[in-house]
Amino acid sequence: MRISKSKSIFVSVLCLSTLLTQTPHGSQFVSASAAPALTRITIHMPECKNCTIALDRSTSSGESWQKEKKYKLKNGWVKFSIPKSETRGITFYPRTAAADWRSLGNTASVVAVQYSGIKPGRKISIAQAKRMKTGSPCWAGTTKSRYLITIKTYRWNVKPTELDTGKNVSFWASPQLDSVPLVYENGGVTWVLSGGIGTQQVLTCQS
Repeated sequence: MRISKSKSIFVSVLCLSTLLTQTPHGSQFVSASAAPALTRITIHMPECKNCTIALDRSTSSGESWQKEKKYKLKNGWVKFSIPKSETRGITFYPRTAAADWRSLGNTASVVAVQYSGIKPGRKISIAQAKRMKTGSPCWAGTTKSRYLITIKTYRWNVKPTELDTGKNVSFWASPQLDSVPLVYENGGVTWVLSGGIGTQQVLTCQS
């Protein structure tokens, strides 16, 4: 059977198109647009030059990270990227370089993202933080491509016990961030002590 010139050209173009859209194993290339949109997060802890910060995420809809994400600050700064869709429901766990300044009583210190009754964007001093009674550690997330979070630190002492050293550290966002409720807590908030929030369990945030 004789194949016309026009049909030959059509078959050649079709074959070339197939080759360009397949890998050597026959699977299609993933479009660049399919990659998740990222947010470049910058964390600044001016009073905690060489701290480490761990990020965790567990939501009421069942979304969670298999393990927390840890970052080391240098001179109080660290930058990293996270999918925008995964910023909602993040909780932040800073750790000071000194082993005895890492907790709030017999609990792990977690950043107070937003105190009850305080609007996002408001800066909070140590004196103001110490007066706060309740708050949320659950960040509402962002749709921005870049986001700066500044975390303030307050170290304070109490009499040591068998359970802890008595050297406590509180962390809070200043300016305050927008938050989502903390699941399983009355009113979606938890108690604040000297500006800080402590926990002995995984914190689940409202989706």
